[in-house]
Amino acid sequence: FKGVCLNPKSKLSDEQCKRIAVGAMYASQQGAYQNSVETGISDILPKILGEWWGIETTEAARKELDYLCGKGYRYYFPFVYQAFLLDGVTGWDAGRICFLARACCEMGYISETDAWKYIDIAYNMVHAEFSSWEDMAMSYIIGRSLWGGKGAYNSVMKSTADELLTHVNSPWRKYAW
Repeated sequence: FKGVCLNPKSKLSDEQCKRIAVGAMYASQQGAYQNSVETGISDILPKILGEWWGIETTEAARKELDYLCGKGYRYYFPFVYQAFLLDGVTGWDAGRICFLARACCEMGYISETDAWKYIDIAYNMVHAEFSSWEDMAMSYIIGRSLWGGKGAYNSVMKSTADELLTHVNSPWRKYAW
């Protein structure tokens, strides 16, 4: 977990950076940039995509991204976690979509145009559900908890969210919801 990591060579517009900021939690987990399509971690992307996600082809990349966009963990939330006031774990799914699209683009599995399609879907998902970066962060943490249980580094994820919400260089501080 590396906190706020920015690509000094990024040429993205503020609007593009704001959209990529949806994936800032996941990017932070991996030590990836939070302000460019390039992740800056191309040396470990084969492990992340291949071993963790089972993605080694364009077809596999599209299948996983389409699954996350269409169903993801949001589908299971009402059945598993009805006690919480949030409507879902959209933040978790959206953060994963955003990071995965960037990683798949960087590895050449999908084009940058396709990556932006997925990033935009993730951005629109969270903006339809939440009214702030804080709400999205809590949704992300709950989704990750459901996914990983006690071994999901929940306290570290809360600290990561707090840093993204308060650090002067964080995309969440720079780009208003």
